[in-house]
Amino acid sequence: MMKSAIKLLPFLLFALIPFQEGFGQEISMNDTSIDTCQYEIAYSFEEDVDFTQKTMSGSCQYGIERAIESAERGFYNLVHFGDYQTSVFQSYFETYLNRLYDISLSYAGCAKIEDEETACYNEKMREIIFSHYGPHFFENAKSEAFTNFENDIRFAPIYEIVNTMPEYVGGFDNMKLYLKGNLRRPRNSKGMVAVSCVVQKDGSLANIKIIKSLNRQCDREAMRVVANMPKWNPGYQSDSLPLFVRTLVPIWFDEGKYD
Repeated sequence: MMKSAIKLLPFLLFALIPFQEGFGQEISMNDTSIDTCQYEIAYSFEEDVDFTQKTMSGSCQYGIERAIESAERGFYNLVHFGDYQTSVFQSYFETYLNRLYDISLSYAGCAKIEDEETACYNEKMREIIFSHYGPHFFENAKSEAFTNFENDIRFAPIYEIVNTMPEYVGGFDNMKLYLKGNLRRPRNSKGMVAVSCVVQKDGSLANIKIIKSLNRQCDREAMRVVANMPKWNPGYQSDSLPLFVRTLVPIWFDEGKYD
């Protein structure tokens, strides 16, 4: 029992090391602070001219023609009316819409634009977008973006503690065998380098960093040997979906440590 506890001691140190604030926060597809105003679709005007200045009263037919012309050119602009505060996911969603569908978002505050031309333009533009992408386009696009968002380590939450922590395949004993066969010890080096990394959903390791240094040679070797490790078993919370989990890998350079 005591021997098992000693083996696990380096990994228990993980819980005592502070990490970047914000890791582990839950992010949902609805993580955005938008008031009750809705998105309205409007003509994509020149960037150097303010939207409200370009929107002038005119005929309904002219508004319809503007919408058709804009759509034929492949330009759409979603204009949000009302107070707006962005979130991490909302920013990602805006980029997703722009890159995949040439749809950009702009914000007009709480201005109410109710002239006949703009109303007809908006109605026609909605009709064009929904006929092209389907009546549930925005709901589907948001769902697609959220799936990508969850699997993109740049945006997804990174957990520190989960119910089932990630583990080297075969456990600590197998990791010892790997390190015994692959670690190159610089001459006269003793001590431990602590390597932080994120075990991704597929078990691969990313964001590898030294958080306790020994010396330059040992630090480089510790980074190398961790980067070349085979995939781990990923971490899980209460359900069956894997998560991004930060973990600590202690690399010892003492002679005979992994015998």
